[in-house]
This record gives sequence, structure tokens and C-alpha cells, in this order.
Amino acid sequence: MSAQGQEKPLQVNLFPLRVDLEALRIFRFRTPEPLKIRDDLRDTGWYAFAKGKEVWVYGLEAPKLPFPLVGVERPRNPQEQTQALNSHLNQRLLALEYVRVGPEWLDPQTHMAAEGVVAEGPFKGHPLVLASHPVFRVEVVRLEQGFFALVDMEHRVLTKDGIERIPNGLLEYFQSLAPEQPLGALDLEARKELPLTEAPPRARLLLHPAHQAALEAPAAQGRGARRLSKDTFAGNQFRFNDLLKHASHFADFLDPSPLTLPLPLERVSAGRLRMARGVGLEAKEVNRLAFLGPQRVRVLLAFPEDKVVKKNSKPAGHTGNHIHIRTRGEGEYHVNKRTFVEETPHELSTRELLLYHFVDRERLQNAKNEKHVLAAMWNVPSLIATWRKWGLDLEPVRPPVKYAPTGEVLEGGSKRNGVDVAVILAPESVKQLALDALKKKIRRDLKVQRVQVVNPDTLLARAEASSFAYHLAVRAGALPFKIEGFSWYVLGLRKGKNNISWRLLEPGGQPVDEGPGFPGKEEELPPNTLVHYRGERKYLKQVQAWTKRPVIWIQESHLRFSMKELPLRSYFRPLPEVAYLHTHSGNPGWPRALRVEVVQGDVPLEEVLAQVYWLTKPAGGLYNPGKLPLSVVDETSWPRERKKPS
Repeated sequence: MSAQGQEKPLQVNLFPLRVDLEALRIFRFRTPEPLKIRDDLRDTGWYAFAKGKEVWVYGLEAPKLPFPLVGVERPRNPQEQTQALNSHLNQRLLALEYVRVGPEWLDPQTHMAAEGVVAEGPFKGHPLVLASHPVFRVEVVRLEQGFFALVDMEHRVLTKDGIERIPNGLLEYFQSLAPEQPLGALDLEARKELPLTEAPPRARLLLHPAHQAALEAPAAQGRGARRLSKDTFAGNQFRFNDLLKHASHFADFLDPSPLTLPLPLERVSAGRLRMARGVGLEAKEVNRLAFLGPQRVRVLLAFPEDKVVKKNSKPAGHTGNHIHIRTRGEGEYHVNKRTFVEETPHELSTRELLLYHFVDRERLQNAKNEKHVLAAMWNVPSLIATWRKWGLDLEPVRPPVKYAPTGEVLEGGSKRNGVDVAVILAPESVKQLALDALKKKIRRDLKVQRVQVVNPDTLLARAEASSFAYHLAVRAGALPFKIEGFSWYVLGLRKGKNNISWRLLEPGGQPVDEGPGFPGKEEELPPNTLVHYRGERKYLKQVQAWTKRPVIWIQESHLRFSMKELPLRSYFRPLPEVAYLHTHSGNPGWPRALRVEVVQGDVPLEEVLAQVYWLTKPAGGLYNPGKLPLSVVDETSWPRERKKPS
């Protein structure tokens, strides 16, 4: 950290509460329908629980209910105090006219509206206005100094008008652009997010970035157009100073001056990554230290007969004042932005693009359009050259698979032996259903189980191509590094929507086995095993009842540090058994810390934090670690050896 950086105070988005803890209460109501009344109260932000024929409501003041109040009690422990405080904060936000959407609060008085038109397709030129609203998550956390409000901010992008104003067919067009992202709607009056099929006409359409990119603002001066997704992406980025401005609106229940931390923060010191030519601290050091255990990787290529275009965008004009910004308590102002035109300096066939990345340069020189290909790709390292730098040898399997945009295999559809991974080059013209059908055929008919899809744009850009080379190597079974410095096996348990699943890692960070539920008998695990659990608190007791081994509770938190470039491995320790660990740079975006708590067992928190941190490296990519450790991340492309530990 620079001396200049040390001069700035380090803050976190924790704000002291302006609430009298002695005034917290539990209000007991007798009601003939306790479950219904409990659910109604929860919909408006109350912490309420059904207890026999009673409903217990936590807060500072009792809700107005047409049922007898039969008792008032004080909270008995910090957990109940937290529930009462959260209940009170939610009622204050409701009084300030924020709209509750799930666990978040949307500010209807603040928005950035962007005027545009549909850029292409049957509705080209149809006007549509997007509105991006800030949404806040406000929750109470306990520190050694007392209770604080953790306030985080995101944005929701929706149409400014209700879906009743959207013409027939346009919704279907939007859905066809990103079928993997089902359209949703937000009913501000009912305070609900709904599937489009259940939304009333007044509800406003929620738009994914893929849908936002289908809208543009044409130039009012000069030439070109501007994709509205540029404006929503830039306007929706988290900025700590913006959060502080919004927090000033909550001054009646919290102090808008956030908690300042002493510098320097503690940092993880144990652990490192063992690579072929030495040790490193980041995955990107394989560029000089090489993969561990070089091996030949056999790759089967699949592509459609198509053209790919390497485009350049350059400024060419300005929009009209298509951006309208309104802030709570302030006026509205308008902004114009630059427009762009796209140039096409190079056009390649899909076959030429794959030749460049997966074939030796000597063989490429014999190709018909070798100079044309090299001119287009001069600043992009080929995948085969990148792998050789890492100590890996790539062997393309012949013949490649040629397929139709429908997913039908046209050539090369015979069974293959010894293929490590299949790579499908899939331009935008290949729809998701066709791609799913092709992957199924490759696995079933060609007997290749590992399949990786790549968009041509990824292979046309320098950084993206390098990241893909790393991801593909790992997917194919190559090993970039092992983690050194730890003796613990780690059993990761993660609670999904329906059930618990598990993954066992050896101390070097490689998966040993995984499956649904709990892994059989606990005594069959290695003796030096600790448990990582990711899930809700209510399932934590189930985990603790199953095992007597150390249990580490890992949560994705909403805590952010004011210094975006804070060194990785830093952590803030609010309680002896709890730490917020900075694991990810957040690029793009502003990172959130990982909450790590020792809930069972006598194991030092510092040692736990170190192993959690290093396990984020194999869960990530070449340039960024994962946000979560490999033990509890939902998916992993690392090899699964399917063997029991010795």
C-alpha cells in the first residue's frame, strides 16, 4: 500500500445506530390465524414468528393489529436484539416511502432514466425508456463495539412504463435475445417481483443487460448510436461516496458517518501456490512459472461455417439529452453522451479463427489466407502458443466437427477415443437450444464428456483469449498449481434450494470426491478434516448435529471497504470468532468481503482464514481468484479424481 493510500482513512459500510437498545421489545398477539398474520407482517418488513396461537413481533413499537396484545417482553439475547433492530429499521424505511422488494428497498424517488429505441429486428425504432433505481439492503450486525447497520446498494433496471404500454410481440423479441434469462416484472404497488406470466399490466418489465443491449440512443449531432447498456452499466456501478450520500437520507435511525478502521489491516500470511518452476501468490504467475505437471491435451474442435468480425468502435457524435437523472430531495437534470460507429477492419471465417488458435504457426503459414489471418490477430496471443509457455502440449484431434446453426452435425460425427475436451465455437447466430442439442450429441455419440463453449469474441480479444486458454487447460485436466502450507482436508457443504451437497478437497486444493447430501459416515473422512459450510443459519444446527469436527461458516456478505484497491488477503475482525476477508478484486465492480466464522471446534481463526483465502485461487481464473473458496463454490471445472483419500 502506498504512503498516499495510508493517509486516507479506511472505512466500511457499517453505520452506528441511533436506537435505544433498552426500548427493544417482543410483542405477543393472540390471533386465530397466526401463520397468515405472521406472513402478512413479514411482507412489510416485520420480524414475526408464530408461537402456538400467538404471533411474536419484534421491534420498538407494536404494529397496529386488530388482535389482543397479551404480553410484552424484552429480547433475551443478541440474536433477538438483532431481529428487533432489523424490524425497526424496516419500518423506518417504509415510512420514508422506500418500496420493499424481497430483502431489498427500492428508492422510487431516485432514478437514472435513459431514452432509446429498439436497435434491430421487427420492432426497430420503437421507443422505450429504461429507469435504473437504487436498491438498498439494510441489516443489523453485531460488533464488539455494539450494533451497527450494514447498508449496501445495488441497482435495478426496469421500463419506466408498465408492460401494458409495451406492444404485442416485443416481449417475445426480448426473450428470444436471451432465452436463458427469463423476463421478470416488478409491481411497485404490490411490492413484489414476479414472473412475467403472473405480472399485472401495471408492473414494469425488469431487463437483463442482454436485453438492455438491444436498445440504443441515436446521435442528435454527428453519426452513430449509443447502446443503452453502456449507460446503465456505468450508472449502476457501486461507488462508496455515492453510498454515503444516500445514507444521509437514513439519518433519523443511523449515523451517516461510517465506521473507520485502523490501518494497516491484518493480512493472511500463511500459504502459497506451488508451480512447475517455483512458488507464486497469484494464478497469473503460471505465465512465468508454468503449469504443474505438464501433459499433452487432446482437443476436438467444433464449428459452424460462418464469418466472424473483428470490430472497432470510434466516437462519431453525441446523443440528445437522452439521460434524465433525478435524486431524492433534489431536482432533475439531463445529460448527453457520445455516440459511436463500428468499423470492420478484419473479417475471418470460423475455420480461420480456430486455425490461428489451435494449429502450429508453421502449418498456418501453409494456409491460403495466412497473411490475412495474422494481420487480423497480430495483438492476440494464440492459444497453442500460450499453452506452450505454460509447459502444455496441445494436440487437435482430426477431423474436426462441422455443424449447422440448428445443432445438426454435418461432418466429423464419428466416435473419438482419448479426447480430453471438446471446444465448440458458437457465434451469436447459434441459439441456445441448438447448442444444447449439439453438446448432447458430442457427449452421447462422440463419447467426449468435457465440453467447453466459446464465443468468437472471446478469441478475438487479447485478455479474454488468455483467460480462456487457462480455463480450457484446467477444464481438460491440466493442473496449474497446488496449495502449500496446510495439513487440513476440507469438506465443503453447501445448501442449495433443495438439498445439501458436498465436496471433499485434499490439502493441496484438489477435489477428491463430491456428491449430494452428506458424505456417508463421518468416521470415513480423514482424521484431519474441517468442515466449510455455506448456507443459511437455520440449517447450521443440522450440520453441527452431523459432525463434531471444526465447522467454518462461510457467507457472501454485503460488507465493502472504502478502498477499492485494498490489498487482497486483508481482513477485518469485528468479533474474536468472525472476520470479513477481502478475497476478490471485484473487477468489474466494487468487491464485497467474505464473512468467515468459526462456529464449532478449537481451530485458530487466522489459520482458517488463510486456507479459505488460498482455496479461492483454484475457484477462479487466470487474472482473478474466485469470490468463494473451491470447497463451497457451486460449480468447479477442476478435475474430479473420484478417489478416496489414503
